[in-house]
Amino acid sequence: MTEESDTSDPEGTPSPEEGKPRVWTNDDRKDLVKLSAIISHSLSFPKFKVDPKAFKNLVVTPLLEPAGPNPGAIQVFEQVMKAVMVRHR
Repeated sequence: MTEESDTSDPEGTPSPEEGKPRVWTNDDRKDLVKLSAIISHSLSFPKFKVDPKAFKNLVVTPLLEPAGPNPGAIQVFEQVMKAVMVRHR
């Protein structure tokens, strides 16, 4: 197998088929529910503590569309994670 046909990124995560977005699974959904609880309750992140449904509506639902994440959904998720990590330090 040549490097050109390698289907994983540098971290070893399989890449989706060319042109198709990765469809998130039920396991991903469970992990996001756990993450939501950590962010809103344990870390008391203000935006998500005030509105418990905000994480689901703004982050989870756009990621878990049946055809793949909505445009910008992954960037929103990344921004939330970066904000939480800086806040947690």
